[in-house]
Amino acid sequence: MKAKGVKALKIKIRPTVQQRKILDDWINTSNYVYNKTVEEINQGHAINFITLRDKLVTRNTKKNNAQYQELTDQIKQLQQQKHAL
Repeated sequence: MKAKGVKALKIKIRPTVQQRKILDDWINTSNYVYNKTVEEINQGHAINFITLRDKLVTRNTKKNNAQYQELTDQIKQLQQQKHAL
């Protein structure tokens, strides 16, 4: 059965290299925070938006985390390898 009134608009964007780096950083940060949130919940942290946000989403959280820096470096290397193909 076809849904009535449901529409989507697909827009292709062509970001500059600098814009692409910013978008990649935002996406990587979102993935990092999501994965850390799931990890915290699995370790028994209460499912509470405010406390999880305060614990995981701060200006310095990812910048001071060695694991995040290592993952960021690995992602950059993989992206460079992909573009080299």
